Amino acid sequence: MYREMQSCRYVTNYIGIFRAHVLDIVDFIQHPPKEPALFIVKPLYLHGTLAQYAKAKRRTDCYFEPFYLLQMFISIFYILEDAHRLNIGLVDINFDNFNVNVDYTLDFDGFESCINLKDTIVNRKRSWMISTKHIKCPESNSLKNVHKKSVDIFLASSLMLELVKDFKSGARVFTTDHKTQTVTINRDAVDKRHLMMVDLIEQGLNYDPEQRPDASAILYALVGSRYQSLLAAKSKFYTSESDKPKFWEIPETERLNMNKSGRAKSKRTVPETRDFRALLDTLFDRNSSATPSKPKPRSVKPKNYESVIEKKLLDLVVNNRELYKEKAPLPRSLMAPIYGKTVYKFKQNFAASEEEEEEESRTNWNQENISHDDRIILKEEELKQINTIVETKTSLDLLNCIKSQMDQEKYPSYYSKLLTKAIEHASQKDPYLAITIFELAKSKSLESYIFGCTTDVYNAMLSLRWETWRDVYGMLNLIEEMTVNGIEYSNNSRHIVRSVVQEMESDNSIYWDQDEKRACNVMKELIGKWIISK
Repeated sequence: MYREMQSCRYVTNYIGIFRAHVLDIVDFIQHPPKEPALFIVKPLYLHGTLAQYAKAKRRTDCYFEPFYLLQMFISIFYILEDAHRLNIGLVDINFDNFNVNVDYTLDFDGFESCINLKDTIVNRKRSWMISTKHIKCPESNSLKNVHKKSVDIFLASSLMLELVKDFKSGARVFTTDHKTQTVTINRDAVDKRHLMMVDLIEQGLNYDPEQRPDASAILYALVGSRYQSLLAAKSKFYTSESDKPKFWEIPETERLNMNKSGRAKSKRTVPETRDFRALLDTLFDRNSSATPSKPKPRSVKPKNYESVIEKKLLDLVVNNRELYKEKAPLPRSLMAPIYGKTVYKFKQNFAASEEEEEEESRTNWNQENISHDDRIILKEEELKQINTIVETKTSLDLLNCIKSQMDQEKYPSYYSKLLTKAIEHASQKDPYLAITIFELAKSKSLESYIFGCTTDVYNAMLSLRWETWRDVYGMLNLIEEMTVNGIEYSNNSRHIVRSVVQEMESDNSIYWDQDEKRACNVMKELIGKWIISK
């Protein structure tokens, strides 16, 4: 089931699979098998499995931080939501099948227990598959080896309830009464720090399977509670706007401390502090009641006489007139050549502007020509498809969207731009999905590889390999693939390789071995010339 669940979130990604003799890898097994075995390489989890992490917490007498628990619950139901959309049941949901990441999210690792909910009982009779007889849920007696989504919800909720259990309490967290058909939660056995989470878990432990919410509903409630907890953490210092001290006031506690420390005691109290905002309003508000008194007019001595200049100036001020000064006329000998050339130029420019208007009306500015222009129609379709890719919310939606573009008989000219945008969009949320899209485009057909896997697509993959994993060997494979298949390098390709080389040469905190440095030099030789940035 690993291949079917590759597109799910919070799933353990296998780095590689190889076959070798056991003694070549491990030398402390007493009776190793003679035939070579299959080894699976997966990432290293510092906290180990969820069972190991919980055991370490019990040994050190530490409790689970509430926010870390909320992160674990959200990751569990992210897995359930994606798996149920693919019609896959997890079946064996226990502490050993989850690995704890550094950010305290969980990755599911129990692929051997996953089953397709459409399969029959015959397809489940294999040695490596887990039987459904040991599953403890209210409807376990009536299942008859038929698994349902509601069983996964119950098992995940019971796992969450075990995590919020008080370690020191030996009582059971919940009991099932088949006579009354109820599931009772023992709140006394729950850690007091996590009592608020019991309300979120209680709905998933409903006795009636039809009354249990699906994974999406529980996930929505968990994400909402995380958002509310973040808001509460930001606003825990002030409960309302009225509690915040204004910037011009001295808080009451600080004022009392100042008085106790021996400084000069101020007779003012906090309420008596002047409100400077109100003071500014009174200064600049013209309609304020406290209007300043009008200044008394200055006494002007009457004049016995007025000159002509004073009368003209007074008339200009009273009637708001502008000064008019006649300009000296040009000589007649200059008027004809100047005005004649001006008229000729005006006629020339007018004729040219009319021709430009006619040309624009025939091409760009004519609405009928715009609606039937093939270039504009193709550009609108490109923007529409890119917008559809960007608006996808889940990895499964993005994969289905880009697969619909790959399944076309004839690829449009913007097919490579869609692949580039899909890889860049997927690299932000799920880098492994970006690699899946690139490999699907290469293996779909020869036309898909020629029209889709261009230089921009390879540049996006180079950036993904370096920014996500610092994978020098993966970048070297991509550059060698471009060289073999005749895909030219762009300035962006050289810039990416140059930034990798500079970071490896200047970074002293990370030890790069000789093979990685050699691979970096090979990339420099394949790329060829360098661009000197100013």
